[in-house]
Amino acid sequence: WINDPNGLVHYGGLYHLFFQHNPFGKAWGEMSWGHAVSSDMLQWKQLRTALPCDASKFVFSGSAVVDKNNSAGFQTAGGRPVL
Repeated sequence: WINDPNGLVHYGGLYHLFFQHNPFGKAWGEMSWGHAVSSDMLQWKQLRTALPCDASKFVFSGSAVVDKNNSAGFQTAGGRPVL
């Protein structure tokens, strides 16, 4: 089950889409963030769950951005962070 796109960013040469997702079924529940990537925005490959739920919390709507200026201070030698 997927719903609410929560972030579409271009990073590392690919488009990344994050979305509300139940990785355990086709109905609403156990809300997590799914993650898919595309090079052309036509064909998508779903990746592992980006933000999984656990026994005490579900993950609902939000947003994602590439922090090009490291405004949040999370950048490492590995590259610009996606927040």
